[in-house]
Amino acid sequence: VTYLNFGPDYRSDFTGVIAREAADRFDIERLLAAPGARLRLRGLVVSRNGPMIALTRPAQIEWLSDESDGDAPDGEASRAGP
Repeated sequence: VTYLNFGPDYRSDFTGVIAREAADRFDIERLLAAPGARLRLRGLVVSRNGPMIALTRPAQIEWLSDESDGDAPDGEASRAGP
């Protein structure tokens, strides 16, 4: 499982989750190598340890340029489990 945490407290801050079954569709190494990258996630938001989106398709992640407007917090990726 790969978590994209958008705040210091995963129990209350926004998180995007890539399940192990979907991981081969994503460039996980790019996500892990880019802490603080500005991302926009799209999908159904559910409440699971704070707001969360399950990511099943790469099209759900948009990489934003440095010039992007908005107050979106920076994302940080982490991997859980073997």
